[in-house]
Amino acid sequence: MYVSDRALPPEDVTVSTIESLLRIPSLASGRTEEQLVASYSGDDGMVTDPDFLPGVSSLFPDPNQPPATAPPDVTWRRVSGTLYFPTGKTARLLQGVLDSGCFLGALAAVAAIRGGELLLDLIVSDDAAGAGAYTFQLFKHGCWQAVVVDNYLPCLAGQERLAFACSAVVGELWPSLLEKAYAKVHGSYYALAGGSVTEALVDLTGGVGWKVKHEGDAERDALWANLQGWLSSKSIVACVAKRKAPARYRFRPDAVDPDPDAPERPPPPPAADEPVAGDGSGPEGPHGLLAGQVYSVLEARTLPGGTRLGSPEWTSPVAAQMLDSFSASFEDEATFWMPFEEFAAFFNRLHVCRMFPPTWHQLTLHCGWQGPSAGGPYLAAPSESTFGPPGSTSGSGAAATERAGGDAAGPGPGSASVAGLSSTWCCNPQFRLTVRKAAEVVVCLGQQDPTVAARAHVPKRLRKKAIGMQILRVPLDSLGRRWEVRPGELVANVPCRTDREVLASFKALPEYAYVVVPHAGRAGEEGAFVLRTLSSGPLEVEQLPAPLCLLVGGTWSGFLAGGGRHCTSWGSNPQYMVSCSQRAQVVASLSRLDLKYSVIKGPRDPALDLDLVLTSPQIGPEGPGRRAAIRESEVVAAAAAFMPAPGGAAASLAGAGVASFAGGAPGSMAGGQQLVAASRDGGAGGGGATGLATGSGSNEEVVLSVVLEPETPYLLVPSITTPGVEAPYELRLMSGVPLELVPLPEMQAVTLPGEWTPESAGGCNVHPLWRRNPKYLLVLLPAGGGAGGGGGVGRVRLNLRRPAGGKARHPVDDMLGLYVLRAAGPDGEIKVRGDKAGRSGVGATPRKAVVAESTFVPQPEVTADYELAGGSHYIIMPCTYGPGRTGRFTLAVSSTTPFQFRSLQQ
Repeated sequence: MYVSDRALPPEDVTVSTIESLLRIPSLASGRTEEQLVASYSGDDGMVTDPDFLPGVSSLFPDPNQPPATAPPDVTWRRVSGTLYFPTGKTARLLQGVLDSGCFLGALAAVAAIRGGELLLDLIVSDDAAGAGAYTFQLFKHGCWQAVVVDNYLPCLAGQERLAFACSAVVGELWPSLLEKAYAKVHGSYYALAGGSVTEALVDLTGGVGWKVKHEGDAERDALWANLQGWLSSKSIVACVAKRKAPARYRFRPDAVDPDPDAPERPPPPPAADEPVAGDGSGPEGPHGLLAGQVYSVLEARTLPGGTRLGSPEWTSPVAAQMLDSFSASFEDEATFWMPFEEFAAFFNRLHVCRMFPPTWHQLTLHCGWQGPSAGGPYLAAPSESTFGPPGSTSGSGAAATERAGGDAAGPGPGSASVAGLSSTWCCNPQFRLTVRKAAEVVVCLGQQDPTVAARAHVPKRLRKKAIGMQILRVPLDSLGRRWEVRPGELVANVPCRTDREVLASFKALPEYAYVVVPHAGRAGEEGAFVLRTLSSGPLEVEQLPAPLCLLVGGTWSGFLAGGGRHCTSWGSNPQYMVSCSQRAQVVASLSRLDLKYSVIKGPRDPALDLDLVLTSPQIGPEGPGRRAAIRESEVVAAAAAFMPAPGGAAASLAGAGVASFAGGAPGSMAGGQQLVAASRDGGAGGGGATGLATGSGSNEEVVLSVVLEPETPYLLVPSITTPGVEAPYELRLMSGVPLELVPLPEMQAVTLPGEWTPESAGGCNVHPLWRRNPKYLLVLLPAGGGAGGGGGVGRVRLNLRRPAGGKARHPVDDMLGLYVLRAAGPDGEIKVRGDKAGRSGVGATPRKAVVAESTFVPQPEVTADYELAGGSHYIIMPCTYGPGRTGRFTLAVSSTTPFQFRSLQQ
């Protein structure tokens, strides 16, 4: 007997692993500014940071392979000046030879809002500036990290200017030193090349960021509404043109037609050649905005009458009255105004960083996918997600699938878009969230920043994992983990992305609890993650206990490869008795190991689909045990579609009462889709088990999810659609309570259909037409496997059954029973005692050939056990007590001794 247990590493091992993954190597020493001054000052009293030495190792991720764009020679020198000049104008930063525009654009955006308040928050201390040491803070892995740097900065050899970022204000140090602190966190300066504006904004503010892509005129109205909402909530908005805009959409201060008498040109598209206000550079010549350059959006205004801010419009009466309100921007040469149509036409990428007021509540949890908890995605088809402030309608890189009342807008399991239920999704870490009153909640799932691990030889684009999450709304009294997504539970579905952080927003109500399930892009993919939850009101977050797991393996071989439910030998498959002491939701999966872990994947073959059936056991003389056959009404849950057998065998079995899901039978799914659980109200000993339906069949893995009732035995039968296919398999059961699983003894089982017709319904042996009953030949095979020769004694179980739902019309004549007779050989001739020729002669009585007979019973089935000689031929004759009682039946034979069993009907 197997008992499920938690198959997870000890908690201290897990915590240690997560801490090591989230640790930033260059900050691992934890040296403070005071420690550096005390221990690493030179004779001149100046500090040299031992964790980020002035040398080639601090320039390149791989010192032996500098980038082709790197300067030929770099020298390091100490710089002096003032850390920050409060000029009140927009900061202007110079990039240098390093392509760090994303970081510098984000840094300029942070410095441009709230009068530089957020920028000053990044400066922790300059108390040791005299010794060349400064302390900044950056937001990494869900928390603020103190970063101490010295004032050694790289310069171009033979020149006085800095090699990398600096301020346009001479003597101002904060851009250069903040860039060095950011480079120290990421291991080197050139690790900052490229990068992401959104990620840099989060690192500099601790907010939550997402990217908005918009194309075409249809999205501009929504973009304008969202832009106003973001700016009114004091979020940071940066914009970039990832592609060069058409010439008619370029921003040119001198775009006014200089010749008023020139012939009229065809009207341009909306706002195509509108003259616009300059940016302070003067009208010396045409120039445009730069594609790929990061610009900060500071304000969005609507003038009365919808006036656009082009050059001629400044003299209009409406605009002239408002010139004073724009005067501040005229004094800052780094700011300019432009029409929204021009803005939307040129900037097709927006990076938004939402900042939250101090009244919001925030909880941060560090966790990870490790071992069995690396469950992977749910495999449900995701919807395109959106995120933004309440009422937002723009597309973005995050998810907020919200309706009135908090219902999910995304697809749920069982819908047409479902691809299939993963067997391990339920093993992912799960977190239960509750609020005391209705509140807006933002959930951010962040992965380990791959650039801080300094993996020099792996491109950045290949280092990130795909991550995603589901957020489910469940009853408040539901305290356990979720095993699948039920209809109506999905609040937010964030599809897998390689972003460093994905997020979802929803309205939480105190009447419900919410379960957050973060996952990686593939099952088995391990790693650490950070879960941040922010709420406009008080909230509580707790991690749910890990599931219990039970794992067994086996092989379909020999007669154990019995085939799917349509096969007569289905009962030969391995069978397991499952039970639990309390009501439990169980996710069971069946995997074919030789295909699941193969390197080369072939196309799906429906004839090799897996099938996993949960049913009630057969009740025999020794109690519950194996089943030789199964009817549709006896299926509690199943995880495969019904596959008809070649030559119409499925139809004949269906007519005989054997399980069939063809033709729209209850529990079937159209289009040959996969049946994961046929839910019934206490059907056929199922104890009221309920389940879930998902997508199409599979050669590699099938899954079922079902609720088991306590103290009720169930039978779990794994199989392959086609009989005789030999392969190894793995059976996995996961639940929140202990399960007991008992492998039942191996046994061959064959079920054949039959029918009593007016010609063959002979009744029992007291009637003269008895010998006309249907006959079946049974041979127990000896040890050598052949049908001839002697072979000891084998125990055989026979089961005769009428179709479900049939009622006996006569209490005596409709009773069922069967006979076992000796046969002379494989041709099925009855061997009567005393007939040395081995054949029944004229006037011989077949009753003398009877070896055994069962008791006739008024029930719809009869079962009998006999011990028969190996190698001998026997005839099994099913019959009713009275003659002329027509109808269909099935006859099943099962034994631990291999046998041959076939019908003798023509």
